[in-house]
Amino acid sequence: MPFAHALEAAGHEVTVACADCFRPDVEATGLVALPAGIDWRNDLMTQSFPDAPPPGPARMPWNNALWRYTTARAMVPDLLAIAEGFRLLYDDDHVQLAAESVVYDALYRYCQGQEERP
Repeated sequence: MPFAHALEAAGHEVTVACADCFRPDVEATGLVALPAGIDWRNDLMTQSFPDAPPPGPARMPWNNALWRYTTARAMVPDLLAIAEGFRLLYDDDHVQLAAESVVYDALYRYCQGQEERP
């Protein structure tokens, strides 16, 4: 949340896309939350994913794959809905782009970081 609050301090409006179960945690920090993706918490993993390995060394690679692939892909339809919401909010393309730019910049920088990793 520190990055989100830094963006707010710089004058940006910040909304956090997260699993709905994290909404109270996000809102408790004063930020706005939009539910996106699979609704699950790590401490309740086996309730959401019965095939999860038991806690221990085998769970870490499984958990990494869950976050990187399953959870990320499940968020795509919700993130597309958010993008469509931006389109519906603004009649002026320039205003829409300005409102969306912080999301684009953050995702672009993240992707650059992924390319730099071995």
